[in-house]
Amino acid sequence: VSCDEELLALLWTWRRASLVLTRNRHTRAIREFLERHGAPPGIEVRHVKKGEAKGAALREGLRPGDTALLVDDSIAELVHPSVTGDC
Repeated sequence: VSCDEELLALLWTWRRASLVLTRNRHTRAIREFLERHGAPPGIEVRHVKKGEAKGAALREGLRPGDTALLVDDSIAELVHPSVTGDC
């Protein structure tokens, strides 16, 4: 098992601003996996409950003028109103 090189590069470039959102409750195991495969130490990994939009969870921590990048394997997450601004 490996970790995507582009993801690792992104985490290193933006290590102070990176946040991993996941439906998986095993956030510590995910953080440890990422670190074992080359991610910077201390990346924040946050569980997002089923039914809660990841975009809404991401926007909670943003301040006016902040920019965010949401990467997900579900088109539903990427076009959710909390991401597109239609909320």
